[in-house]
Amino acid sequence: MPKELEAILRQNLLKETVAKEGVNFNDASGYDRAIADGNQEFLQTLKAQTLTNNIYHLVADMGLYRLRGDFKAAANCLQPIENNTPQNIINPQLIEIEEFQAGNYLLNGDIAEWRRRLQTVKTKYYPPIQQLPGLEKFSLKYIERVTLKADSRLIEPPSVTGIKGIQSLPLFYSSVAPQTAQKQTFFTPHLKVKVNNITQLFELDTGTYIGILPLHWVHNPHVQVIGTLNTSQDILGNRIETIFGIVDEIEIGNAVLKNIPFSFSNETEPSLGIYVLRQLGRVQISYDQLRFGEGLNYPCQQNIRLATAPDGSTAHLKIQIQLNNQPMMAIFDSGSGDYQNDDLLLQQPVLVIPKEGQLKKAVVNTTAGSHSMRIYQDINNLKIENIELGSVKVIHTQMSKNQAILMVNILKKTSLYLDFIEGKSCLIKRD
Repeated sequence: MPKELEAILRQNLLKETVAKEGVNFNDASGYDRAIADGNQEFLQTLKAQTLTNNIYHLVADMGLYRLRGDFKAAANCLQPIENNTPQNIINPQLIEIEEFQAGNYLLNGDIAEWRRRLQTVKTKYYPPIQQLPGLEKFSLKYIERVTLKADSRLIEPPSVTGIKGIQSLPLFYSSVAPQTAQKQTFFTPHLKVKVNNITQLFELDTGTYIGILPLHWVHNPHVQVIGTLNTSQDILGNRIETIFGIVDEIEIGNAVLKNIPFSFSNETEPSLGIYVLRQLGRVQISYDQLRFGEGLNYPCQQNIRLATAPDGSTAHLKIQIQLNNQPMMAIFDSGSGDYQNDDLLLQQPVLVIPKEGQLKKAVVNTTAGSHSMRIYQDINNLKIENIELGSVKVIHTQMSKNQAILMVNILKKTSLYLDFIEGKSCLIKRD
């Protein structure tokens, strides 16, 4: 390896992890953070200020497609870099491009290509870099978070049928447990879905991307286990190790989705995330129903903003809000809602300590029947896009990773429209 390249590699590796396993590379240009934060303005500026064939221009373009949820187009943006780079070239930017590309295929549900790329990175980049003194244990974090199962079976691409027209399905906030005949109460929306012809109640959770099924499903003959991940990340930033695999078929109303990736874990209840909503084309989520289908058509002006990790392990839906006239982005999480007070709409990290007397305490009930204390503050004005919602209560928390989180109660005042065909979204005020 040329000395100049060795110097570049060492300079770009995070200094505290040079000699350790699982390194990242410095994000000197800022596009990693912009994509992870859903910062459309930064990416638009970066694209405008660089030449068409410049690597930063292509990565910015890729990031903008990612924000809109068009991961196939995002992957296509990086093809010129891959096509025009000799096979024996190794540098940090190319390794980053490989991570982005793997992430694009994972987000798009092309698990066969995602798996192939992970294996290629290990065989192409690890051996020459591990020959350098001090880098004998070199590895990449996003690669080491995945343990792939040796399996030669063909992984079929995802497909969907039955989404022409418009369908409406009820959302449930209670159910009767078949084992005990006892009524269960939820504070988040749930949807009845058939998984391999077995009806299952799922939480509809826009705070996750890949859906979750109970662990016992990995033994189902209609599930193909791909491997183990510790890349699954919840809304609070916690990482949970899960088994990862492909489910043959799920039915949502008349829609039939085949070869759908899921995580399998008993840590959380079954959930459907944004990935499944993308497969439905256009969706409208109200407090009491889910409408979907290509026939839905609402004239939204805003682009969808999906904040995604470079490796595709997480994706969060971002919404523009104003809190007391201060603009900010918030994650829209229909899976956050263990609160009975209709005015509790937003979780906000404690970034600025409120004045004495402004904070109040409220006892809230959780789904499990326990009670907990929440610290909240009355806010005079919450505005989401162009919808004035007036006075609301904002929960203060140390657990939201510096992210404001819109909770499910917002759907009592608005409905969320997502057009994954055109890459548009908006909130519609309820009458």
